[in-house]
Amino acid sequence: MREMYSRSAQKFEDQILTVDVKIEQDDLTISERHAMSYLAIDDRLIYAPIQTIMDRFSNDLIIEWTYTIDLDREMFAVDDAACFKLFNIPRGGRWIRYLAEDAQRRRKLSDNTPKDIIADISWKPNINPNLRVLGEALNIEPLSLTDFAAETMLRLDLDTTVDKQMMPVRINFLMTTFLQMCRVYRKILDRFVLAWEPSCFMFREMAFAVLSLAAGEVFFEFSEVLDAKYRENGYYLLPDSRTPKYHTRMLPRFIHESHLPGIEPGSAPKSTSFWFHDVLVHLNSRLDLDDVEEASVVAVVNDGLDQGYEEFYAMVLSILDVVLIRVQKGRDGKPYIRRSPLMALFEFTEENSGYAHGPRTRLSQSQQGLNKQDSHGAKQKDTSPGESDAAEEDGAASDISADPAAAGYFTFMLMYHFFNAAAAERLAGTRSLLFPNEILSLIMDFSDMRTYLALAQSSAFCHELSHHKLRLNDEYAVIGSGEDSETFVLEDLHSGKKIHSKLSMYQKNWLGHPIADGLKLSPVIGVTNTKRLSIMDDVTIQLSDVTPKDPVWSEAEEGSSQEQHGWSFPPNEEDGDLIFNLPNDAYLGAVETAWGRYLSKLARDAGEPDSEFFSTMLRNRLYRCLLPPGYRELGMEPFLCSGFHAFFRHERDKTPEEWEQTLQYVARQLSKLEVRPRERFRRWGHPVIVAFSARVKLFYYVFHREVKPPICSNPKSYTVEIADKCTDPNSGRRLVQLIAGEDPIDLKDDDGRMRFES
Repeated sequence: MREMYSRSAQKFEDQILTVDVKIEQDDLTISERHAMSYLAIDDRLIYAPIQTIMDRFSNDLIIEWTYTIDLDREMFAVDDAACFKLFNIPRGGRWIRYLAEDAQRRRKLSDNTPKDIIADISWKPNINPNLRVLGEALNIEPLSLTDFAAETMLRLDLDTTVDKQMMPVRINFLMTTFLQMCRVYRKILDRFVLAWEPSCFMFREMAFAVLSLAAGEVFFEFSEVLDAKYRENGYYLLPDSRTPKYHTRMLPRFIHESHLPGIEPGSAPKSTSFWFHDVLVHLNSRLDLDDVEEASVVAVVNDGLDQGYEEFYAMVLSILDVVLIRVQKGRDGKPYIRRSPLMALFEFTEENSGYAHGPRTRLSQSQQGLNKQDSHGAKQKDTSPGESDAAEEDGAASDISADPAAAGYFTFMLMYHFFNAAAAERLAGTRSLLFPNEILSLIMDFSDMRTYLALAQSSAFCHELSHHKLRLNDEYAVIGSGEDSETFVLEDLHSGKKIHSKLSMYQKNWLGHPIADGLKLSPVIGVTNTKRLSIMDDVTIQLSDVTPKDPVWSEAEEGSSQEQHGWSFPPNEEDGDLIFNLPNDAYLGAVETAWGRYLSKLARDAGEPDSEFFSTMLRNRLYRCLLPPGYRELGMEPFLCSGFHAFFRHERDKTPEEWEQTLQYVARQLSKLEVRPRERFRRWGHPVIVAFSARVKLFYYVFHREVKPPICSNPKSYTVEIADKCTDPNSGRRLVQLIAGEDPIDLKDDDGRMRFES
C-alpha cells in the first residue's frame, strides 16, 4: 500500500505539479489536457491534492465525520482532532469508544484513552540550550509596544478604533487585504498550524504571504481575465498581453505547488532565516511557548551579528505571532538590543477556536492592555446577544479575526511601519546619480509593476513616492481616499482618469453567488522572481466601477471529470459496447462505467427474469476511497449471481507484475468477504472478473472447506479443480481460472469476445 501511494505521489510531482508551459505553446488537445489533469493520477480525487486540506474543500452541511489516514506520520485522525497511532489503533471498531466532545461540542479523545494509542501530531521544537546562555550575554531589553514603536519607528496612538479613513491609503488597502486573508485562512490555521514545523511548505508560504502584504511587495491581478482552464490543476494561464513581462504563461495558485521545471514550488525562500525588505526574518513555530519565543529572538539577533551587521532590524514570525527587534551599536561599542512584546496576528482563544486542543494566543501584558481599551468598543458589538446567531452562521471566529478591532489589525500596522522604517533608514540620503527626481517620478509612473517595485527600493525619493500611492498593477493605482473609509480614488494609468471605487471583501452567499458587485482582485506574491509568482486567489477583494484592460475569460469547455458506474432504472440501453471503443485517454472511472454497462447489457440479452434490475443491483465498492490507487471494484450481494464481483485496472498499467499483484489483492479482498457471517446466503464461492480495460480473465473464488465435497459425474475441468482447491488454506490458490489460458481474453477480438460471453 505504501509503495502504491509513493508511486502515485511521485507521478503527481513529475506529471502534474511540474508544468512546462511555453509562451508560444498552442492550445492542447483534449487528450493532452486529460493527461495533464490530476485526475490522470487518480480520478477518484475531488480536488487536486495539496499538503493541507483547504476549508473550501469541505461542506459542513454534508460531511458529518472526516477520517484521515496519514501514512507519513503513522496516524489515523477523526475530524483532525482525535488522533490515534495507526499501528496501535484498537481493532474491531473499539477505537470509537474513545471519541468524545468537550463542553463546546468540539471533537476530542476521552480522558480515559490509553496513552499508548494517542498520536500527538503537534510539532515539538528542539531548543538549542546554548541560546539561553547567549541570550543572557546579549542583554536583550524588552519594551512595551508604545516605547518600542516610539524608539524604533514612530509614535503610536494605541486607540485602535481610529477611523480607517485617517490612515494612509497604501496601508489601508493592504490592511483590508490582510483582513481578508485572516478571514479566509483562519479555520485552516486553527486546524493545522500546530502540526507545521518551520521548514514545511505550508508554514513557509503562509508566513511569506503575511510578510509580502506587510512590506507591500505585492501586486493585484484581476482573476477574471486569467485563463482558468487549468485552475483545478493549480495554476492559471496569463493573457498574451502579460507573457512578455513574466516570460512565462503560467501563474501558480498559492500553496498549490505547481511550478516550472527545475524551479522550487511556491514563492517563499527555502530557508527559515532570510533578509526581506531590509529586515532579517526568522520563521519559527510555537512562539506561544515562552522558551521558544526567547530562543528565537536570540537566534535571529545572533544570526545578524554573525553576518557582520552592527545595526539592523529583525523579526521573528510564526504566522500567528510576531516579535519585532531593533539592534543598534551602543556607545560602548556593544550591541544595544530592544524587542517588542509578542504580538498576535491571528488571535485564538478557548472561546473562538474550533478545536479543544487547537492553538491558543498568549498575549503579552502590553497586548492585554491594548485589548482592554477595545473591550467596550467594536469587539463587544460583534459578540452581543442580538447578533450571536448570525455570527455563528458565518463563523464567529472568522468575524472576530476580520474585525478591525482584532489583535491582528494593530500588529499588521506595526509590521508595515517596521518594514517602512528599515527601508527608510537604509535609503536615507540616497539619490540617483543619473536622473533628477522629476525624471525618476516620470519613470516610475510609466514603468511596469516589477520595475516600479524595484525603483521603490533604490532611492529615498522613489521609496517615499511609492508610499503616496499604491500601484495595484500595470493598469490602476490607488492615489487617495474617498468620502468614507471604504472608498478609494483610483487612477487609470493609461488614460489618467480618476475613479472613485468602493473596496469590499469578496464574499458569497449560501448559493455561491457574490454578495456584492465588483471586479475581483487577488494579491500576487513573490514578485521579485517571475518564475516563482503565486496568486492568492482565495484572498479576493472587490472594487466597484473598475474594468480590466484585458477581456474577461469566458471560455466554457468540458474539462476532465470523474466517472463511475451509476445505477440506472429503467436500464440504460445505450453504450453497452463502450468497453470496446474506449479512447486511450479515458480514466479508470470510464473503464468502470463501460464494464457496468456491458455487464448490464449481457444480463438483458440473456433474458433472465431479474435482468431488468441487474444494473441497479451491481454496486460500487463501499468507501471507494479505500481502494488502492488504480483499482475499481463492482459487486453484488450474495443472494444475487452468487455474489458476483469484478475488479478493474487500466490497460496502461498492464504488466505481468501488475497482473500478479492484482490477483493477490483480489484474493485478499474476497477472503475478507468469506469470513463474514452470512450463513443464510452461504455459497460455494463467488464468480469473479479481473480486467485491465478490455483484457479480462474469469475466475471462481471458492470458499474454504474442511472436507472436499462430492462432485457430479462428467464434471468440467474447472469443477474438479474447484473441488480440489476448496480445502487449501491459501486464499490465492482458491482463485480458480474458469477460461483456460495464460493470456487474458481480449474483448476487442471477436473470437475472444465470443469465448467470454458464452
